[in-house]
Amino acid sequence: MAINKYIVMMRFGDSKSFNLDKGFVSKDDAKQYVSIMKRSNQDKFVKYYLFEQSVDFQDHHHTD
Repeated sequence: MAINKYIVMMRFGDSKSFNLDKGFVSKDDAKQYVSIMKRSNQDKFVKYYLFEQSVDFQDHHHTD
């Protein structure tokens, strides 16, 4: 099973909180998804952000 290392988050307007939109295995897939969403979404107040998982805290080597 592949890990969704790239996470697309969204915010509405000036909201301080982010909402999980979708996870992807590759950065290119995430960028294509956002491009499609921006074209199809008429709500100009929705903003998209890309987060990249850099550490897997389930991996016992990274418990510092």
